[in-house]
Amino acid sequence: MHDASCNRLRTLLRRRRARAVFHWAERVGWIRHSDVDALRRWPDVFDIDDASVRLHASLADVNTRSAALCAVIGALYAEGRIPGWRDEIYAIRNDFDAAPLAFIERAASRFFGTMTYAVHLNGIVKYRDKAPQLWIARRSDTKATDPGMLDNIVAGGIGWGFELMPTLVKECWEEAGMSAEIARTAERGRTFHVVQSLPEGTQAEQVFVYDVSLPPDFAPRNQDGEVGAHRGCRALDRGGQAHRRCQSRHARLHAAPPVDRRGRARRHRRAVRAARREKRGLNIKNQTNEVRSCRPNIAFI
Repeated sequence: MHDASCNRLRTLLRRRRARAVFHWAERVGWIRHSDVDALRRWPDVFDIDDASVRLHASLADVNTRSAALCAVIGALYAEGRIPGWRDEIYAIRNDFDAAPLAFIERAASRFFGTMTYAVHLNGIVKYRDKAPQLWIARRSDTKATDPGMLDNIVAGGIGWGFELMPTLVKECWEEAGMSAEIARTAERGRTFHVVQSLPEGTQAEQVFVYDVSLPPDFAPRNQDGEVGAHRGCRALDRGGQAHRRCQSRHARLHAAPPVDRRGRARRHRRAVRAARREKRGLNIKNQTNEVRSCRPNIAFI
C-alpha cells in the first residue's frame, strides 16, 4: 500500500482505538478489539498489549510462525469466528513481491486484516456504431463473501505461488469460460487499494485491474459455480455518463475510460467521482481506491 494510504489508515484506526498486528517492527494487519480476547489463550503465539498484537519473539522463522498460526486459525474456525474455509494458502506479506512472513488459510486473512492480492478483469465489447458494452457478473448466492452482489466479469484472489497472468488465465476460464488465448490479450491497468471493515474482519487488498476486448459473439459461461449470472451493460449512454441501472460501482471504478471520442474520458471521470458519492446502501461490493472507514481494530504485528 502507498505510504500516504498507510498513514491515513493508521491515523483512522488509532482514533478509533485500534490495535495493529506486528511481526517485529513491521505492521502486517489489523484485528478488531472484539476479537483480541479470543487470542489471549495463546500466550506462546501472541504478545498482546493495549495498542497492538505481536507475534511472539520465539516464532523465529516462517515455518514456526505458520505452524503456530495454523493451530490458532483451526481453533477459531471451529468456534465460528472465521467463516468460509477455502483450503487456499495465502502468504502474509505487505508487498506482492516480498518474502512471506508466514502462511495462513485464506479465510483467516480478514480476521487478522493481512494484505491480500487479487486480479479483476473488465470484459469490454466495442462496436463501431454504438456505445461499448461491459460484461458484469453477479456472484453466486453460495459464496462465502459478498454473495449475490455484482462484480467484474472475472475476479479472483491470488494464492501463494501464483503470478498475475497465470491467475488471470485460470480465473477467466473458471468464472467466464474464457479461453486462455483471449485472456492473455488482456492489458494491465491500474492497481486499486481496498481497505474496508466487513463482518468477518478487515479487508486490506491490492487489486490488479486488467482490460480485455471481447468479440461481439462472446457469451460468458461460468464453470466453477461461483457466478450466479452474467449480464452485458452499456458502458456509456448517449451523454457519455456511466449506465447505472445494472452496472455496479465496483465495475464502474475499474472500467477503462473510453477515449474514442473527444471529451468522453473527462465525462467518464466525472461519472466515476459521482459513483463514489452514491449511497452506501446499494447491493454491490464496496471497493474503491480510497481508504474507507473501519470499525475499531487492533494492529497485528
